[in-house]
Amino acid sequence: SISALAAFVDANVFFYRKDLFGPKGLTPPRTLADLEPLVKKLHAPPATYGIVLRGLKNANATQYPSILFPMGGTYLKDGKAALDSKEQVAALEMYTRLLRQYGPPGVVNFNWYECSAAFMQGQVAIYMDGVNFASQFEDAAKSKVIGKVGYAVLPSGPGGHFSPIYITGMAVNAQSRNHEAAYLFAQWATNKTNMVRELMAGVGVGRTSTWDSPDVKAKPKMPADWYQAYQASLKIGRQGLPEIVGVTEYRDIIGVAIQKGIEGAPAAQVLAQAQKDFQDLLNRTES
Repeated sequence: SISALAAFVDANVFFYRKDLFGPKGLTPPRTLADLEPLVKKLHAPPATYGIVLRGLKNANATQYPSILFPMGGTYLKDGKAALDSKEQVAALEMYTRLLRQYGPPGVVNFNWYECSAAFMQGQVAIYMDGVNFASQFEDAAKSKVIGKVGYAVLPSGPGGHFSPIYITGMAVNAQSRNHEAAYLFAQWATNKTNMVRELMAGVGVGRTSTWDSPDVKAKPKMPADWYQAYQASLKIGRQGLPEIVGVTEYRDIIGVAIQKGIEGAPAAQVLAQAQKDFQDLLNRTES
């Protein structure tokens, strides 16, 4: 049965500075093994930092799977917490090392806003985050890198090729006094005409049929590689967070582990604590 109408579908993608890649003969990384050497080549502080990713607790939980999933890690195994596996350790080590060694100062407390701002100001060479942030990179009123940004799918890894995706749906509250009006609004907001407009403006939408619209093909706001990266990412999309009651608490648990890792704590140590805390959460909320 339908519980909500899909409004937005955000996929994590790879943003990069074409003006920095081109002169060095560099291309987006195909694998995680290619990523760190590439970041190192582009790291030239204080003018340019190699990479930015979210460091702030809770916020970082949606970006961490961009490395965790291709590394082969997962959240749950047979219904139990799986945060202390060797794949988790390898993923957290890589995520935190990239930020510790090649990220901007203060990145441990960066949310999407600080990450996007640093990238738009031309301070960062590589940024991995949700596709919906990209429209501001092409906004002349906000961005210093307009026309200089390339878009690609995330790199693959030993565990496969994935893009974490996040879906926003519109549903009617059972306690609403205006069921019909609310439903009609949701129906209008998610209709094809509106979603074509949104996709043309660089917003990830919940209707696959919008891709076939002549307007999307003829009058796009975003560069062609943005549309290509988004479509390709949807094909390898995987739900980015565990589908559990306590998902917000989970985000805090893994988020603290990531922050401590950025600050230099051993990955195995912080994940051992996260494993305990996550299993306690599952015992309280899922049994």
